[in-house]
Amino acid sequence: MGKQSCVASGGQVLSTAAGTPCNGTSPPIDPWIPAKVPGTVLQALVEVGQLPDPYVGLQSQYVKDVGEAGVGEYTYWFCTKFRVGEQEAYGWKERALTWLQLEGVNYSLEVYANGLQLEVGDYDRGTYLRRIIQLPLFIKIGTWCYLAILIRPPDNCGRIPAGGGQGGDHALGKDVAPQFLEGWDWTIAMADRSTGMWGSISLRNTGPIRLSDAHARCEFPVGASVSPDRATVSKAAVTFGVSVENGTPFPLVATLALEVSHTDEADDTVVDLVAEMPLSLPRGRADVCFPPQAMQCAKLWWPLNMGAQHLYRAKFTVRVSDAPSTTVRNPLLCTRASRCSLRDYSSSQVVRCLPA
Repeated sequence: MGKQSCVASGGQVLSTAAGTPCNGTSPPIDPWIPAKVPGTVLQALVEVGQLPDPYVGLQSQYVKDVGEAGVGEYTYWFCTKFRVGEQEAYGWKERALTWLQLEGVNYSLEVYANGLQLEVGDYDRGTYLRRIIQLPLFIKIGTWCYLAILIRPPDNCGRIPAGGGQGGDHALGKDVAPQFLEGWDWTIAMADRSTGMWGSISLRNTGPIRLSDAHARCEFPVGASVSPDRATVSKAAVTFGVSVENGTPFPLVATLALEVSHTDEADDTVVDLVAEMPLSLPRGRADVCFPPQAMQCAKLWWPLNMGAQHLYRAKFTVRVSDAPSTTVRNPLLCTRASRCSLRDYSSSQVVRCLPA
């Protein structure tokens, strides 16, 4: 980890074999310091002794607050290198795609790999966003990847009043970030607003098509009735969806198949519905939903102590039958299964406002 203002090189250089600070020296050469993931900038600075522990005595007064010092004080590069896994991805050893998955970054970021800045699209900022970024096609299984990630604090860090106070000046509320980072009654303000890696970093190999974020959205039509034992509803309209990402350089024509099933009391699999729809997949990600599917005697999911928690298995399969033979095999299959439940929330509470 190195402070941006103290590092002469940019991401294109830091993400190369010649420019990476991860050259095997221990400890790292100044201005680089070791950093943990998950972890924050302030945590790393405290662990190497560059800053005092703000939770000991009154030492927090000796730690610069980002609201006063500016975002540059805690804008840092995180660098590493790794060999892309040798395992095959669904049999696609030569043409497998590798995805970098970041479980949480606070707050905004730039990502570079092997000298190239990677596209993060609309996911460049936000504390809670999970980011899945495709590594360049020339980084193949078994080769080295040099990664450099620039992480900046929240855009609206806010300032802490002299008297403290819950949430400081609340400017942090303009960003998608927790208010307590400006301090609350149970914690002091985080000087760096917890800038850093909040979650793990992982790699995932897939074929040319990647399925993710399978989900089901349930509605109960007018006239639907719940069984006396509260286990089923007479009818339900369920919208099943999934995100489909085409990692090839070419548009693809495909078919998306859906199979929904459950396990009965005899532990046998019962298929509840099947459906198919044609897809036209441009390069990149597309969120796809089936039209609402009618389900009779649908099993319900209830909160704890209110009823049973029935789960369905939704299996999505993409079949590509028209693709360049040099890019993908014909036919190409990609499958993802996910558990889902049927539930709907509503409230009949009437909120009455008292006159001023």
